[in-house]
Amino acid sequence: MISTTVKTFGGLNILYNNAGGSTMMDGRVTEAPDEEFWQAHVLPEVKKEIERRSRPALPAGFGPIPRLKARLDIIAVASKFTELTGSGDNPKGRCPLHEEKTASFYVYADSQRWRCYGACASGGDVIELLQRLAAKGALDG
Repeated sequence: MISTTVKTFGGLNILYNNAGGSTMMDGRVTEAPDEEFWQAHVLPEVKKEIERRSRPALPAGFGPIPRLKARLDIIAVASKFTELTGSGDNPKGRCPLHEEKTASFYVYADSQRWRCYGACASGGDVIELLQRLAAKGALDG
C-alpha cells in the first residue's frame, strides 16, 4: 500500500510517499528518495541548512572586517603607498590610486577615513583603500 506523509522542517513542508513516487519540496517536484537515503542523506542536510538560516548574523563589530579595521591605522596604511606630509591628525599626500602632481589625498585619523579631492573624487575607510589598491595591483609583490 502506498502512503503519503507530510514532513515539516523549519516551516518547509515536504510531501513524501513510500512508493518512490514524487515529492514536492519548496514548490519543485522531484523523484522521492527511498526512506534509507532520506534518513541518511537528505534529512541531515535539510536540518543543517535550516539551522544555518535560523542563526542570527554576527552583530556589528564582531565579524572579521570590523576586527581588522580596528587593528589597522589608516595613516600607517596610507603612508606605505604615498608620502604623507603635514603634522597632526590630518596628513595629506599625492593619491596612491592615480597619477598626480599635487597633494589631493587626505587622511583623517579621528574618523579613520581617507578622501581624494583630485581625479578619484572618492574616499572610504582602510578596507576600501586596500580594496582599491588591490584592484590597481599595488598590493602585488
